[in-house]
Amino acid sequence: MKTLHDLLQQPAFADLTILTTEASLRVPIVNVDISETPDIASFIEPHSLLLTTGMAFKDDEEGLCQLMNSLKKLPCAGMAIKLNRYIPTLSTRVLDYANQLDFPILQIPDSLTLGQVSYKILSTILEDRTEELFFSMETQKKFANMLFKGATLPNLIEQLSQMVEQPILLLDPFGHLTSTNRFDSISSIETTNVKAEMMDTLLHHQQKRSKDSLTFTLSSAETVSVSVFPIQSEYYLPYLLIIFDNNPAPQNVSPFVIQQALVILALAINKEQALKNKQRLAQLNLFQQLLQTLPTNDLPELSSMLQANQSNYYRVALLQLLPNQSQTFYPSQIDEYVYELVEQVLAESNPTARVLPTDQPYHLALLFRNSLALRESLICIQEKLEHFINIKSALGVGEPVNQFSLCHFSYKEALSVLENHVVSPGIRFYDKQKSIHRIAENVSKEEMAYFCESILKELAYPTNPTDLELRRTLAAYLDSQCKIVETAEKMFLHRNTVHYRIKKCQNLFDAPIDSPELSLQLRVALYLSQPND
Repeated sequence: MKTLHDLLQQPAFADLTILTTEASLRVPIVNVDISETPDIASFIEPHSLLLTTGMAFKDDEEGLCQLMNSLKKLPCAGMAIKLNRYIPTLSTRVLDYANQLDFPILQIPDSLTLGQVSYKILSTILEDRTEELFFSMETQKKFANMLFKGATLPNLIEQLSQMVEQPILLLDPFGHLTSTNRFDSISSIETTNVKAEMMDTLLHHQQKRSKDSLTFTLSSAETVSVSVFPIQSEYYLPYLLIIFDNNPAPQNVSPFVIQQALVILALAINKEQALKNKQRLAQLNLFQQLLQTLPTNDLPELSSMLQANQSNYYRVALLQLLPNQSQTFYPSQIDEYVYELVEQVLAESNPTARVLPTDQPYHLALLFRNSLALRESLICIQEKLEHFINIKSALGVGEPVNQFSLCHFSYKEALSVLENHVVSPGIRFYDKQKSIHRIAENVSKEEMAYFCESILKELAYPTNPTDLELRRTLAAYLDSQCKIVETAEKMFLHRNTVHYRIKKCQNLFDAPIDSPELSLQLRVALYLSQPND
C-alpha cells in the first residue's frame, strides 16, 4: 500500500515540497480528496490525502491547526496545500504544530493545479491496487494448489513469508509459535524481555477472541512493527498470523494478499480440525467400551490398543469444567478446545495416557497407564485452562486397577468423587479406605471376621512372624500393582525373596493373586483385618 514516502520517491512527484521535516510520511494513502470546506474532517475518508488552497483559513491559523488535529485523528495521510493564492506562506507556528502533531504537509507548486496533482496520485494508487490485486490472486492460486496437495500450516506460512518478503509467525490457540526462516533475521526479538512483551500482547489479543487486526511496535525493539491478523476457524480461540515489518518499504504486504492468505489458512485449519474431530469420535467409542464389563477380547479396538501398550496399571480421572455463570460457551466448541489442550499436556508429561471424550458436556475422561507425573499433569491441565480460557475445573481420580477390564471401577470411583464435591474446583483422589469403612459399618464383626478368614486364610489375623511377613509382603505386592521389582524395592528385599513369598501366598489361596476377582477381595480383606481397626 502506497504512502507519502513511496510517492515522493518517484520522479513524477519531484515538484512536491515537504514543509514538515519532522512528521512521518509512513501513513498509507488510499484516496485523494480536494476540498476547501472548513469541516472536511467530518466527511473525508480515512487515509486520504487532502488537497486544498486553504481558502477557508486565509486569516485563521487557529482554525487550520484545529483542522490538522481533526484530520490526524482519522487518521489522514496528510495535507498538500497550494500557497500564494489565498495563503502566501505557512507560519512557523503552524508548521511547528504540524511537526508536533506528526502530521505531514506538502506544498503544491504554482505550475500544477489541484486536479492535476489529484489525477497523478490517484493513477499511481490505482496502478498499485491493480498490482496488489493480481498478486493476491496469484497468492490465492498458489496457496490453494498447496492446500489441495496436502501442505501443512508450517508449509503455508513459510510460502507466505517468501511471497511477502517479511518474517512471519503463527500462534496457535494453545500458545505455541510456528516461525519461518526469515524470522531469524530479526535479531532484536531474540532477547527474553522482548519475547515476553510480544507474547503478552499476542495472548491478550487472542483471548479477547477479537476479529480485528492489531498493529503494535515493541517498546524495546522500535524498528520492528508487528501486525496481527486473527484467523477465524472452528477453534474457540483463533489462530493469529503475525507479520513483522523490519523493512522500511515492504512492497508485497497488502490487504488483498493478507485477506487471501487468511482465507486459505482458515481452510487448512478447519481441514485439520475436521480430521481431529473424526479421531475424537473414535475416542468416544473407546470411552463407551471402557464402561462395559465385556472381556477385552470381545472389544477389538481395545484389544489392539492394549496389545500395543501392555500395562498392569490403569487409572481413570474425570475432568469437569466449571464455567462462571457470566461465561457463555458453545459446549461442543469448548469441549473440542479443552480436549486438544489436555491431549497436548499429556503428550509432554505422560505420553501413554489417553484423553477420552464423554457423552456429557464439559466432561472429559483421562485414562492413565502408568503413574508417571500424574498429579503434576493434572495440576498443569488446571493451570492452562485458567490461563487460556479463564475456566476453573474439578478433577476426580479413581483408584488404580491392574487390568483394563476393571477400569469401569476406577471410572465409577472418579465419578463419585466429582458427585460428592459438586462445583468445587480442585484435584481429589478417591479414598478407598473410607469407602470400605462405610460398607463395613453395616456388617457385624462376626461376619467381617468370617469374610477375612475365608479370603486370607491364616494371614487374616497372623500371630507368628512368618505369617506376619507374608501378610506384609502381600499388601506391598498389591499396592505395587503386582510388580515384583517395585515390591522388592519398597520392602528392601531381594527379588527372589519376594517371588518366593508371593508364590507361597498363591499356593495358600490356590489362585493367582493378580486375578481381578481375588485381587479385589484380598485388598478389602487386608483393610478390614488390620489390627486396632
